Amino acid sequence: MMEKKEKIIYAICYGVLSLAFVFTSIFIFRTLFKEPGFIIIIKLLYAIVFLLSSYMIATSVIKIFNKESGKMIYKKLYDKFMFSFMLLILVSSIYMLYDLLKKWNEIGLPGAIAAIFLVLMMLVFSIVELIKLFKKIKYTRYL
Repeated sequence: MMEKKEKIIYAICYGVLSLAFVFTSIFIFRTLFKEPGFIIIIKLLYAIVFLLSSYMIATSVIKIFNKESGKMIYKKLYDKFMFSFMLLILVSSIYMLYDLLKKWNEIGLPGAIAAIFLVLMMLVFSIVELIKLFKKIKYTRYL
């Protein structure tokens, strides 16, 4: 078991980290419409992932002091966090693929082929994980 001092130190550290994620997402929201086109979607997803990360960290603080309710909240948020994170990877990899196909002659053919292969692997991975998470979220009662 943790002592009272350790719990307070962990709570302070998690609280500072959670505030850092919240302020980062606020900064991303403030600068959202200064970028052109497709980057707005990526920045919006980054902000959502940062906000969900701060909530996940806050549930870690709850878990320190009250284990049962912290676990319950963590389970509810984990699927939504992973879904938004995989959606972020999917959208980012689509944008990277578009950018690579647009500028492949500057990179060179071997480098472009390797980069496109890696991006396509990320794309397939994110699609598979999104399908798994969607099925899991669809069949749970806490959505």
